[in-house]
Amino acid sequence: MACPRTGSTEAISSGLALPAFGAVSEMKEAEASPKTELFGPKLPINITHVMQMHNRPAISKNGYPESPEEAEAIASSQYRITQIILNNPNYIVVSEGAYEDLNSQSPTLMKDIIAQTIFPKGIPDQFLELTNSQKDFLKENGAANTLYYLGELSHVYRSTDADSEKRDAKLIEENFANILSAAVGESRETRALNWAKSAAEKSKNNNVLLIYGSSHDFEDRIIKLNDKTFCYKGDYNTEVDDDFKAVPGTVLTP
Repeated sequence: MACPRTGSTEAISSGLALPAFGAVSEMKEAEASPKTELFGPKLPINITHVMQMHNRPAISKNGYPESPEEAEAIASSQYRITQIILNNPNYIVVSEGAYEDLNSQSPTLMKDIIAQTIFPKGIPDQFLELTNSQKDFLKENGAANTLYYLGELSHVYRSTDADSEKRDAKLIEENFANILSAAVGESRETRALNWAKSAAEKSKNNNVLLIYGSSHDFEDRIIKLNDKTFCYKGDYNTEVDDDFKAVPGTVLTP
């Protein structure tokens, strides 16, 4: 099946239109109901790579701590991802490092309470309105999980499994900055794509926001896998400019 390459994804909406706080589900009692056709073998799985900045692995922090500037950049990247997710409710979200799905069966009540205490009015309209506590929470928990705890996202899909995540962490720690780390990265990309396929099948939605580090190249991985069930739709880079301004509302076209 032909798969048009769209390149870097651009905003096509100039305004930020966020849903009401908790609009998806206050306590996430229902699963998402994507407004897309049922996923089937004739439909490609549309992958949009949302490039994130995230906390560095513990091994790299041991060498040098995060600077205040790096921490601010990570928080801003995660904030931008919340906007992308909220402005694209017809996409499912697959999140880097998640080794189990978050859904209505997940025991997250304490996290929910903490998040809703820190964000009493939901995600602020501008990054500059965030408190330090809100920035820290976004940085530590990530955009997708934060939205889930707030009831603004009904499901976060895994991108790996627990055993593989532990094995990868050990390999990266033992071979940090070594060529083996690149090989680990490639295996993580393949695993993430396989879990994205599983998420598309489970959700009956073939439009995927794959939240993953900016150093990964999923277009190249799809080409090398030669898996025709995937269609790489482009990427959205959430790295920030110097003044940490919020990006406009971003509506993606499948």
